[in-house]
Amino acid sequence: GEVFAHVGKYLTLEAGRLVKQTFAVESDEPNPYVDEFIAISFSDLSDGRARLILSDGWDGLAPADEDIEKTRQGWSLWLDFLDRLFDENPALRRT
Repeated sequence: GEVFAHVGKYLTLEAGRLVKQTFAVESDEPNPYVDEFIAISFSDLSDGRARLILSDGWDGLAPADEDIEKTRQGWSLWLDFLDRLFDENPALRRT
């Protein structure tokens, strides 16, 4: 029920291999995750599928258990969205 705006700048773009970007939530509240980044690396598997590895890093304290669960829920929503997008647009799977 809430909307969270996220901002970032691309740090690395290697076609078919790696996307790395800064990552922050636009908010008036202080963010404990300083210099946060997200990296997504891709590798081809022999059966036509791809492996994605998602990494999230920052300077600062480790997240609380509650924040870890919220992050899991957020990523699950995004990955489910991508899965539906690919199901509805099979040609995207081949790009």
